Amino acid sequence: MKIIVSLFISCLLLPGTRLAAQNNEAEGIRDMITEKKFIFLAETAVPTNFQPRQLSFGYDVQVAPDSVISHLPYFGRAYIAPIDPAKGGIQFTSTDFTYNVEEKNKGGWIVTILPNDNSDIQQVYLQITESGYATLQIVSTFRQPISFHGRVKERKYIRAF
Repeated sequence: MKIIVSLFISCLLLPGTRLAAQNNEAEGIRDMITEKKFIFLAETAVPTNFQPRQLSFGYDVQVAPDSVISHLPYFGRAYIAPIDPAKGGIQFTSTDFTYNVEEKNKGGWIVTILPNDNSDIQQVYLQITESGYATLQIVSTFRQPISFHGRVKERKYIRAF
């Protein structure tokens, strides 16, 4: 009988524990976003007018207070091809950018990054949920827009080109 009572009490307390954990996770993500200390890990690419593609490990966008570094692939239509074929994808580093965070009404955040020192990338737009799931859209001058689905994590390292 004691086991049944303890299981019943545990079942009553478990949802409260889960809510507290979710609130802590959301606060941690909010802090990473406002402090500009996170990394977006891309899992799926969603090109305009093409089928989504699962990505392998290693595609990301790193956000720091002083820089934004992108290592993303590109699938879609380019209006101007790069002179150097090795510079395909969405590879850039920006140290002069505008960063704006907007809190969504039903939870989550919208992060808009406007690189001022890159003639190709017009806008990096992130929609982030309280659980860390994110959708990133890149708007380019010379290519069709492309979106990526993935997660945001705490930025613990910097990978240079």
